[in-house]
Amino acid sequence: MKFLLVGGGGREASFALNLAGAATKPAGAAEIQSSSGDGSSRDAPLVYAVMPHENPLIADCTRRSGGDYTIGNPSDPDTVLEYARLHSVDYAFVNADEPLANGVVDALVREGFKAVGGTKSATRIEWDKVYAMEMMSRLCPEYTPLYRVVRDERQLGDAISEFESRGMHLVVKPQGLTGGKGVKVMPEHLASYEECARYASELLGAHGGRQQVLLVEKLDGLEFTIMGLTDGTHLVMSPATYDYPYRLEGDRGPGTGGMGCFSDCDTLPFLSDSDLEGCQTIMRRVIDDMRARGLGFTGVLNGGFFKTAGGIRFMEFNSRFGDPECLNIMSVLETPLSEVLARMWEGTLSGDTVSFANKASVCKYLVAREYPSASPSASCFEVDDDSVGRLGVTAYYASCVRADAAVDGDGCRLRTWDSRSQVHEPVDPNFRQALDKLNRLKDKMAISDTVIEKAAYVYRKALDKGLARGRSTSALVASALYAACRETATPRNLKDVEQATNIKRKDIARCYRLLVRELDPDDSNRGVDAHDHTSDDVTSDTGSGHTYNKYRTLKRSRVVAFCAASDTVQGASDKVNEAIDSCVRTGVLEYRRDIGSAQSLGAMDTRAKELGASQT
Repeated sequence: MKFLLVGGGGREASFALNLAGAATKPAGAAEIQSSSGDGSSRDAPLVYAVMPHENPLIADCTRRSGGDYTIGNPSDPDTVLEYARLHSVDYAFVNADEPLANGVVDALVREGFKAVGGTKSATRIEWDKVYAMEMMSRLCPEYTPLYRVVRDERQLGDAISEFESRGMHLVVKPQGLTGGKGVKVMPEHLASYEECARYASELLGAHGGRQQVLLVEKLDGLEFTIMGLTDGTHLVMSPATYDYPYRLEGDRGPGTGGMGCFSDCDTLPFLSDSDLEGCQTIMRRVIDDMRARGLGFTGVLNGGFFKTAGGIRFMEFNSRFGDPECLNIMSVLETPLSEVLARMWEGTLSGDTVSFANKASVCKYLVAREYPSASPSASCFEVDDDSVGRLGVTAYYASCVRADAAVDGDGCRLRTWDSRSQVHEPVDPNFRQALDKLNRLKDKMAISDTVIEKAAYVYRKALDKGLARGRSTSALVASALYAACRETATPRNLKDVEQATNIKRKDIARCYRLLVRELDPDDSNRGVDAHDHTSDDVTSDTGSGHTYNKYRTLKRSRVVAFCAASDTVQGASDKVNEAIDSCVRTGVLEYRRDIGSAQSLGAMDTRAKELGASQT
């Protein structure tokens, strides 16, 4: 079965790892046979991906499973649809906010693909915060905080005055998507009502008056998330997670998209059975309402809630797995993701068909120092991935590429193969000759279609730049093939290419340096190793016994997440800290050690007691 993933972040990396069959099961997890509704066994998954940059883990999983990937815009319905057609995928999983809001699921479903994820109209509950709050007020008024919607400066002044007269602190929220970084809270980010008014006014003016602003009562309590898996009718609640949104330890600094989070055995210690029932009631009412109104929704309904002294209160909805919360859930999911996705599409999801290990999990992101601001430039770091795995920790790569990756000026991987070019562009005779040579070399060198496609793309770019004039086609083809092997971590060195092509090694090396200089000018100092093509992105430290893989950050700054499951939250947190401290070499990335720490858990317990929450 072919599964297409849309996106290239840490979430999609966790999906790819599970689908590729490489995820380490939590200790004590049961072996579960994946089967369809009629009892027949499902085929082993082949992983395909459309991603904006070459995520190292996703690329590795696609190759290992026998699938493929392309570098393109996952938020563009046409790009995703064309790739799905090209590979005749069986299922597509769309789980990022922008592709959902742009109607990628709608486009796939119209063409007959089994696409799991909400349609554009259904996922409005995420990309329109005003719509979501008004839906909650209609369906679940007893769980809805005080809020006001403002459309102009007069309404803004009235609303601010109301909150001030009530003595309520407030939260200012843009109507649309902000990647978790547009919401500001009083007094942490906005010290006074005047600052709240100024920020809200800026938001009103930012979109020329086309968007509204949501002002919401600041809830006093403990924030948590529950992600409900749904086929549009049935609902399976995943373990609750506790997020750390603030940049610095001790919950200080600016808000972010999430520095990390944890889940506990059974549920979070401050939640009671009645709390969980309240959350389930909210999510069931929403799913039932969307189904009654003909809004197609499969996938994940992600609820953000507060435990307050007065009970559960609603905060927000997301229409997909959260990041990093998703990584916690994938760490304890026992049922193969391929089976969960198929059941979501088939409408056969139930608590009997999806199970989670009774384990705690902790996830922590390594981020650039500037985060949540964009980084001014890329930087390199090294990870001993094998040692990370031996510690029982998984590294989910997000905003980074391998160190030898060719990237453009914005820090994005150069497009390696555009399926549209195969179909629509006229074929230059020189390019056709090169393709024939590459196809003959495929079997001779026992290399994959992905490598050949990358080599063809490099060669085509060389033609476009006029690099073939006055040069041997065979030497240029050989150098393009060598470049493709380097980029895909395919173990073929200069000697291997020389023997297969009968082109002298020095001629291949000369053409390769030309390609690097002309097609990737920011990396023109990259050398050619005549013995081992991986020497630039793998180093050994014989003193410590570590073998490090080299990676390069992109300008988006949440780089790689480390996640572990254990019998206790603190045990999982200690595992992650050990993995980062002993297996990562970087002077430019930071993380929050206090996520899941004894001190943090103690503060949470104290806060729960203040709210009168019962401990379990």
